[in-house]
Amino acid sequence: MDMQLFFDQIKIEMANQTKQIISQIDEKLVPFTREIEQLDINIARRIGKINNNNGKERPVLVSFVNNWQKLDISKNRKKLKNINISEDYPKEVLEKRKELKPKLLEERKNGNYAVLNYDKLVVKKGPFGNEKRKRDQSTSPATINQPKKQNATTKTNRLNAFDIMRGRSNSFSTPSSSEQKL
Repeated sequence: MDMQLFFDQIKIEMANQTKQIISQIDEKLVPFTREIEQLDINIARRIGKINNNNGKERPVLVSFVNNWQKLDISKNRKKLKNINISEDYPKEVLEKRKELKPKLLEERKNGNYAVLNYDKLVVKKGPFGNEKRKRDQSTSPATINQPKKQNATTKTNRLNAFDIMRGRSNSFSTPSSSEQKL
């Protein structure tokens, strides 16, 4: 019976220590959770005029503290159903983008890769991702036309550090041939 009582006391003590460790970890995580909460959204507000007659919902302008959050949401916007996400640009940039939109569609129709980057049209000939490689990636430009060097002479003059260390680590062994050359 004494052993059973001893094991029960050990279980209780281990449970108490586990609770104490978990509470210490939680205390250390509090500043990190606060920081994560603060790094979320800077400003979120509706824009446009309130007009209940047209039945349209007003857009929401969301401003982030960090640019990586905006990029992360932009990359995953296809996953959001019935929600349109776009960047907010100044009026001048929006007008320029509107002018470039027909050129963008024409370039894409011609089979080129074309995107609008802020207020500029970026066009790459041919479809994106199908560019032909100019050289094989496994070889560097410096080694394409150069003959291979013969390293046999340089290897014979080198000492093997592992052979030297093995000889020193075992005091009863005979010195290796590389140690005798020293």
